[in-house]
Amino acid sequence: MAENTELTTRETEILALIAEGKSNKEIAAELVISINTVKVHVSNIFQKIEVSSRTEATLYAIEQGIVQSPLAKDYMVEHITPQQEGIVPQLVNSKKKTIWIALLVVATLVVGLYLVINKPNQPSIPNPLLDSLNQSRWLEMPGMLTPRSDFAVTTFDNAIYVIGGHGSEGVVGKVERFNLNTNQWELLQEKPVPVEKASAVVYGGKIYVLGGQLLDGTPTNILEVYNPRTNSWSSQNPIPTPIYDYAIATYEGNIFVFGGVSHKSEQDSVYRYSPESDTWKELNPMPSPRTGATAITLDQSIFIVGGICDKIDCKAIDVYHPNQEVVDENPWTQQITLDSNIQFIGAEEVSGSLFLFGFLDSGELQVKNYTQQNNSWHTYAEDSTIALSNHAQSTSLNGEVYFIGGLEPDGTPTNKVVRYQAVFTIVLPKIAY
Repeated sequence: MAENTELTTRETEILALIAEGKSNKEIAAELVISINTVKVHVSNIFQKIEVSSRTEATLYAIEQGIVQSPLAKDYMVEHITPQQEGIVPQLVNSKKKTIWIALLVVATLVVGLYLVINKPNQPSIPNPLLDSLNQSRWLEMPGMLTPRSDFAVTTFDNAIYVIGGHGSEGVVGKVERFNLNTNQWELLQEKPVPVEKASAVVYGGKIYVLGGQLLDGTPTNILEVYNPRTNSWSSQNPIPTPIYDYAIATYEGNIFVFGGVSHKSEQDSVYRYSPESDTWKELNPMPSPRTGATAITLDQSIFIVGGICDKIDCKAIDVYHPNQEVVDENPWTQQITLDSNIQFIGAEEVSGSLFLFGFLDSGELQVKNYTQQNNSWHTYAEDSTIALSNHAQSTSLNGEVYFIGGLEPDGTPTNKVVRYQAVFTIVLPKIAY
């Protein structure tokens, strides 16, 4: 395997972030570079250190001392998504592979699963493998300081930011940050113009919040920017049309805004904002008007999921291809259609995959996972022991999805926070050979 000295300072920095489990999107936001630039660096890193996956890259970073292993040196990790349970993770070495290692891994997993299933009453002996197989994916986290719904939420630098929304006293401008390192919420500088039904994205280490619904119910076109490093707000060029309840995403140094409500009507508009030039441009409209949707960037596409279309739940997943705007082609295609018996509750990008969450008519929680590399969907049910709030907002960070705030059954705002571990870790014995 290649030596660490072949990596540039920037490549080493990105490799360390990969080893922390950060996605390309999170790395781009943290380093204030485009996602495409991150992809180029990742490709160069993989080529230099002779690996083909982020897991292998993580192991390399640990072995070279670029990051510290959170586990004992006699173990190695593999990150998998829930629908992959039962699949044996593969120990990869780019130069040596032996059948007996694979067989030993299979045997270890089979024996471990047998012990878990068939000897539930036997005294347990601490074992990283079994502990990983048994880990719970659902956890109630410390609640927000201010119960509320319809707020903007985003993540930056290992923290969750909640901005504005509707509290018990009406529309609020309060800003809270949940620090994953300390597991605590803290109050920050309030947003100058309180709004609800707005959204937030991160670009260049700053949080952009545009539009929203004012206390009197009217939409606004303001664009306010929060700087986490200085705990301060500034104003930028407003969006051309007052709007709220829209979908928002970033792609290649631009912010895209889809649909929403303006002047009491559903919109099919698409706007592109350049933070560098502080300018707006209207683009090709959506296939149909849509409000309350979620926009998720995957590779070179933006998926528009959920929301309301012509006063009913949108089932179609529309996909926007920003690069096709440049060549004057139709930038819109369509993916699968959500099942008619699904009540959509949220969508998030986690480790390069799209996760869709919804309730079946039976009340069971269904998760759909889409991997763009092989254009495949996996559907599975989740048995959550923790009830999710109505109209909870979702966000993702470090392989975990957080359902935040929303409404209690009686319609009052809640501060409840529930974490779902969408990507978890299997610990396998590290075998020297």
